[in-house]
Amino acid sequence: MKAIVQIWIFISAGLLVLGYFYSSITISTIALITAVLAYRQYKKV
Repeated sequence: MKAIVQIWIFISAGLLVLGYFYSSITISTIALITAVLAYRQYKKV
């Protein structure tokens, strides 16, 4: 279960970087949402 959460965190970090490079607010917002969801799941485990 923790491995899945770590993958989510990795993906959200990648999305944040993509959003930064393309200066896309949408990608950055999605990345932040996935990061928050991953963090919540991580606290549950």
